[in-house]
Amino acid sequence: MKLRKALLLGVSMMVMAATAASAGEASTEVPEEQEESLGGLLTALFGEGGLLEEALPEGTDIDAMIDTASEQLEQADKEVSEVIDGVNNVIQNEMSDINVDTEKIKEYGNLILDLISGEDDMDFSYLDELFEKGEKINAEEETYIMEHNDGQMDFGDVQIVSNNNIYRDDPDQEEIKAMCLMIQCNYKMDEENQLWFLSGASDIVLFTHQADENGDFPILNAVFAEDGEGYTDSVQAMCDEVGITLDECMESIEIGNVMSIYDLIKYLDEHPEVKGIEYDGEIRTAEELRDIWGDELAKLEPETEE
Repeated sequence: MKLRKALLLGVSMMVMAATAASAGEASTEVPEEQEESLGGLLTALFGEGGLLEEALPEGTDIDAMIDTASEQLEQADKEVSEVIDGVNNVIQNEMSDINVDTEKIKEYGNLILDLISGEDDMDFSYLDELFEKGEKINAEEETYIMEHNDGQMDFGDVQIVSNNNIYRDDPDQEEIKAMCLMIQCNYKMDEENQLWFLSGASDIVLFTHQADENGDFPILNAVFAEDGEGYTDSVQAMCDEVGITLDECMESIEIGNVMSIYDLIKYLDEHPEVKGIEYDGEIRTAEELRDIWGDELAKLEPETEE
């Protein structure tokens, strides 16, 4: 699966799940631009020629599904709507030739359909287990990076680590390879509760995890891409080891750099006492960062000829 498309697929699925899960009673009026955005996203996935077309239960009414989801959208978080707006066109342009594990995708597709339809007796055990394993793997990697960078970066009052997956083996395997773009930024808090950038590090890392009897995923080995002239060759070697192309990797790195803005937004959302974070030389609020993030997501959309 091409990594750029895999990431977009994952984002789109999270968007739809979050949209439906955060919705309350169905609303009767939906802003036209939001309805069109969600409708286009669902059509790209489930409509004719879409990735999940064959995964739908026989007889599924696509239009009714879109109508129901659109009704729920008004209740969704603002953040969800922004992600839909920023990613929708990219997905529609890029998902026509994805090759995927149909059975596994069908499991996700059916869960999304259940969420949209409002079923109360859904079994989320598979996704719960998958997300739990992913969180454990991420935590191991983020701890490793912070320990690796300790002493090499200016100490900050706050450290924010962005973990952007380029490739990861199935977490059900005993040994798991995970190739990641790891970005750490350290900040100093001022008297006005604003975070000013002190230092940062960005690395491409190929982790090897070993599942243990406790259900954890300790790191056996971590290989870092070289700096300078050896960078491309070292990244190429990682790509060869996990079976992806350099172009796919570079596309994922580009997306990962944009997605790291979301980690700043998330930090501000989780710490309302913090008034802003320095980004691109200026203190930005969460709302300002959301605008920047949306603009950067839009730039990922490939240009089309008139």
